[in-house]
Amino acid sequence: MEDQYTVKFQEEVYPKVFEEVAEQTFRLFSQNEKQIAKEWKSRLDVHMDQIVYMQKQGIIERVAQTDISFLYSSINTGTQFRVDSYPQGGRIYASSLYTTMLDGSWLTKAVEPMGNKLAKYASQEGIRQYIRPAYIETLKLRAIRSLLAIMVARFKYTIPFIIDTKRFAKMKKEDSYLICMGEYMDWQNVLYANLPSVDIFNCDEGTNLRFRSFLAIYYQNKQFAQLDLEHAVFIDCTFQNVVIEECDMNDCLFDGCIFENVQFVTTKLAGSTFKKCEMSHVTWLCATFTMDQIEGQEQGYFEPTVFERCDFIGCSFEGCNIDRCITDNCAFKE
Repeated sequence: MEDQYTVKFQEEVYPKVFEEVAEQTFRLFSQNEKQIAKEWKSRLDVHMDQIVYMQKQGIIERVAQTDISFLYSSINTGTQFRVDSYPQGGRIYASSLYTTMLDGSWLTKAVEPMGNKLAKYASQEGIRQYIRPAYIETLKLRAIRSLLAIMVARFKYTIPFIIDTKRFAKMKKEDSYLICMGEYMDWQNVLYANLPSVDIFNCDEGTNLRFRSFLAIYYQNKQFAQLDLEHAVFIDCTFQNVVIEECDMNDCLFDGCIFENVQFVTTKLAGSTFKKCEMSHVTWLCATFTMDQIEGQEQGYFEPTVFERCDFIGCSFEGCNIDRCITDNCAFKE
């Protein structure tokens, strides 16, 4: 009988309360994002300075990965994230070279009163005897896990503003370097990657193309088909007589690129930025600029697709939802 009530409570009551908590958390973060970024930047500046100092002293080696991990053990004592920088091999094969703590109270603040709301709903339904305090604490923990997963997806847009580029450049890093965020000693999502250059059309099968940078490359009469290029950066590249079909280009950056006679066919472009690009006879055919267009897929969080200071000549969007796209100082000609 108890299981019957808890399952019903979890399926019908918990989602309503979590939606309220999620909205409050997002609103709280949006209102305080600049201050949170400022505080985190200050702490990460010190973190990188210490890494640089210890490397100069020969105390530690090159850094291969930096993890920003939520500490569940800190929930009742002052919510925190832990920053660990690791050498080659990461946390699985090596110990942290240096550790820093970051405030994470903004993530759990809206969850704190959640217990009272859940208890109130249980009383209204006449099942308070089945919804015990321990079960409510479990639901609160579940809510924090869900909020963390969503906010980690959002932080891919925040991380560039909290990393000081000069300090970052001074750190001695491995050829492949990652900044990740997630749970301590558990899952981590990549927010930033500094990876060696590769040739998309002349690399080993299975080569990871995500987060790669492509500088001043001329692509002519090429077909990009079913490639995962999420978070890739294309700077001063030229695409001429090119078809880009069924590719994942979410969160890509195209800066100063030229597109001539190009087709984007059923390609994902959510969160991507086209900056100072020249678009001549480009067709977006059933391309997706917002991930809620794709049924049955984990949506994550994506900022609107941005076209900034781009020139469009004879371009068209066919079968695309571009309602959320942002255009800034762009020129359009037939």
